[in-house]
Amino acid sequence: MQDHSFWVNMSRSLHVTISKDAAAHGDDTFEDEMESDKKTNPKWGGAVLKALMAETNVDDKVIQILQLVFPAWALYLQKAVKAHLPGGEHDNPSEEKRAKTTSVPKYNKFSEAFFRILHNLTTQRPNASILANEAYIVFSLNRTLQWICDKMLQERNKLVKRARKLSRRLQQRFKMRKEEIRRKRIEAMNRAREVIARNRQRQLKEKEQLTNDIVFYGLWQSEEEVHTNAKSFKTKKEWQKAFAAQLKFRKFVLKQEHEDKTVFNLSKDRKDYSHIHRYKRILSS
Repeated sequence: MQDHSFWVNMSRSLHVTISKDAAAHGDDTFEDEMESDKKTNPKWGGAVLKALMAETNVDDKVIQILQLVFPAWALYLQKAVKAHLPGGEHDNPSEEKRAKTTSVPKYNKFSEAFFRILHNLTTQRPNASILANEAYIVFSLNRTLQWICDKMLQERNKLVKRARKLSRRLQQRFKMRKEEIRRKRIEAMNRAREVIARNRQRQLKEKEQLTNDIVFYGLWQSEEEVHTNAKSFKTKKEWQKAFAAQLKFRKFVLKQEHEDKTVFNLSKDRKDYSHIHRYKRILSS
């Protein structure tokens, strides 16, 4: 992917300059581009490219814009065409894969045109079914009418008669497919609802347990209460459990906020885990 390498190299340059040498793409320079443009488009004679190369009073702003655009394009290509970049799945395709993809179009004009026609039909004929609109598009794009008119009258009647028989089967398949899609959507919605219900139930149980702990330990609301309760525990483990209950209750039940979100974290460092200074910062918020 030569284009990706170009954007990456330009994005890494902190000082982008609008010059012929810095903007050269690959082995071609802008002089070569202009000479090639003169041959392919003698009417223009490279006038557009020369106009783009001319110095202006906004070159400094263009440089700033390009310094933003180049990294964005490089990042986009890294995500959009990851499989085609060096080390990707399609970086060095085999001859067999090349042969299989020979007939694959290199653009999406046909599919985009198809969706544009479908959108136009659904807008103009909102009551028409999707199957009817698809049949109309396929009939038009495949030039089916011209193909039928080229047939003999007897063969033409035979094809029309066979198409009428197949249309019933096609409509049945379309209804079955539509119903299956609808069923899968309902199943997906039900699964999502079940997940939400389970999460809510789990959260309620956690809040209920936190509330029970606070009922047992009491909610410490002043520095004096913190010091008094800290001395009342016989073991360090009990103190740590009570301290964790205070933090969790304020964070998940009371939804208390602090500019430093780390004060509610239960650190693995036991010294910081039971530090009274952290709770004082929460009380002062």
